[in-house]
Amino acid sequence: MIGFQKMYDSIKTKLQQAYVHNKAAYDLRRRSVHFDVGEFVWKRNKVISDASKHFSAKLAPMFIGPYRVKKKIGFWTYELEDDNGHSAGVWHVQDLKPVLNDVSLIRNDLHPLDY
Repeated sequence: MIGFQKMYDSIKTKLQQAYVHNKAAYDLRRRSVHFDVGEFVWKRNKVISDASKHFSAKLAPMFIGPYRVKKKIGFWTYELEDDNGHSAGVWHVQDLKPVLNDVSLIRNDLHPLDY
């Protein structure tokens, strides 16, 4: 019985060490982001290349916007709206980036590649 108790304690400590190590590795790249309602964000541009239209997704802008946070849906999801108040869908926080500049300086009439 004592052999099993030692083996149990050994496994328990190794599992705890593995947990601590994996948590430290995960937390290195963890981005703790929280957006408030009314805040402006950039939305990831998810496009697919189309040879028939001579369009390459590689050359498209990575983020488009800015969009306003309309509502927080869950822990990591937000509903966005454009300048006209139309819904831009529900997006996960990993696909959003905060607008760091003043939104009034952003010109919406230009294509993102023209900046």
